[in-house]
Amino acid sequence: MSSNANPQADFAPTGSTNSTPQAPTVKATLPSPDFVPLSELSNAPLTLRDLLPLVPAALISLVFNAGFVIGMMIFYDLGAAEAQNARKTLVLEDEATRVEQERREKDFIIDDPEDFTQAFDVTSPVEPKLPGADPEDLPAGYQESPDPNAVAGAGTGPDGGIQGAGALANEGFAGHLLADAAYGFKGDQGAGPMGDGGGIPTGRGGGSPTAGGFGARTSRTLDSVRAAGGNDASEAAVARALRWLAAHQSPDGRWSLNNYHRHNPACRCKDLNFEGSVIDNDTAGTALGLLPFLGAGHTHKKGASPYAGNVLRALQFLTGRQQNNGDLGGGMYAHALATIALCEAYGMTSDIKLRLPAQKAIQFIEYAQNTQTGGWRYQPRTDGDTSVVAWQVMALRSGQMAGLTVRSQTLDLAKRWLDSCQSDGGAQYSYVPGSGATPAMTAAALLNRQYMGWGPRNPALHKGCEFLLRTAPPPPEKPRPGEQLGPIYYYYYATQVMHHMGDKYWDSWNPRMRDFLIRTQLKKDDGHREGSWDPRGSDHGGAGGRIYSTSLATLTLEVYYRHLPLYRREQVSKEMDAEEMKPEMKKDEKDKGNN
Repeated sequence: MSSNANPQADFAPTGSTNSTPQAPTVKATLPSPDFVPLSELSNAPLTLRDLLPLVPAALISLVFNAGFVIGMMIFYDLGAAEAQNARKTLVLEDEATRVEQERREKDFIIDDPEDFTQAFDVTSPVEPKLPGADPEDLPAGYQESPDPNAVAGAGTGPDGGIQGAGALANEGFAGHLLADAAYGFKGDQGAGPMGDGGGIPTGRGGGSPTAGGFGARTSRTLDSVRAAGGNDASEAAVARALRWLAAHQSPDGRWSLNNYHRHNPACRCKDLNFEGSVIDNDTAGTALGLLPFLGAGHTHKKGASPYAGNVLRALQFLTGRQQNNGDLGGGMYAHALATIALCEAYGMTSDIKLRLPAQKAIQFIEYAQNTQTGGWRYQPRTDGDTSVVAWQVMALRSGQMAGLTVRSQTLDLAKRWLDSCQSDGGAQYSYVPGSGATPAMTAAALLNRQYMGWGPRNPALHKGCEFLLRTAPPPPEKPRPGEQLGPIYYYYYATQVMHHMGDKYWDSWNPRMRDFLIRTQLKKDDGHREGSWDPRGSDHGGAGGRIYSTSLATLTLEVYYRHLPLYRREQVSKEMDAEEMKPEMKKDEKDKGNN
């Protein structure tokens, strides 16, 4: 028997007599408790423990990380929502405060509050400020670089101040209106900027004392407006226009040419059909919205102004979008408009935070000029057209009046462009060389000529003014039925030319222009549009819309104080000197001339 045989199978009792062999008795072994028969395994459900060995490790990692990321996103969204709710609460609290302030001051701001219940925040902050360093925050010993071309003298007006070269003795700049004596030259009772022109009547007011400057804006009274050719009705029209503009400024400070109506639920001002093609240019829109406030003497520093906050937000918007090279965006038309606004705001307030943005904007205009033609067009360094050139020249002159640096060669090149477009000996001008003279281009070019040196006795200037008078608005006694604003672009420039010329030109032009604008302004019966001018029927109204038409019409009505006359004061001074000269002095001068 082999050693590995089953003992139970081989065992047989000894002594058996039965010779028939019998099958061995096999005793079965019981299965282990953990053992599962194959027949049962095929019907048993699989568990996670059964499947885990079959799942790759990479898939497990992916599922785990995805779950972690989703959890973090849910957590972050909940946190952001809580923060947003907190900000909404704060905004609501600020809004409630603003509404209460507006309610308290509405009687002062708005003649008819019920028509402007949705006007947006025309109240002013207590201390409106621009971004940047205040003078007190600057390093010790910091000084503004003086303009090497500046001419200054002690003013003798009631409030003291600066008198420009050639100014009358009783005219000066109100030094006490400036923020700090560090700006400009010191006057009798304070500080004042440099000046080289006609000074400011009575020594009261703000801005540059340069002839053509901004000084008469803040000192205007109804008496001074009447003396200059305006009247109570023209000033009421300006007030209505400013209220309308304030009510259509966006909360972030911009005026939108195309979407000025969207932030005000009560606004039904936009003609959706006619203004459907108005351009999107927020630089141009904001400049056009801001300039009428500056023209009427409202600045971000004038605490008594109900529009100081509107001016501040507009300046913040413009300076906030300026690029490092000085470009304010929107093309050269828009850039020039915004540059004028920055220069005027700086010239009127001497706010140091505006000096660099305004100077950089001037430098971009200098860079953008086509040095071959002397012109500017829509984009930098292209050939040019008289319309774009006129705005650039006025921006450069605004910079000069504000005491900023402007290169003389830039203006010399601009004269080259005007020379290339002139006809009739310089009395008329075309859009581009050889295209034929138009009243609008003639008015724009003649205003440039005035600011760049043409005197009041220039024959071409007189001849040009005669040309402009042929297309003046209708006389007040003969209004046209269904009048529309018409060529306001032309009127804007021609009115300034006539204002500086004075005498018969101004006396003939002004009553017609003034009363025409008063008649065509929308009145109370026009609802929320009251104070604006309809762009339908105006030149470029389809592109600029109601902001454009209202802005240029308002600026035209502000001509009585927006810029000091270039010539009339100078002429009066010379005539007075000639009349008061003693006979013996005249004889002495004659003898000197003969020698």
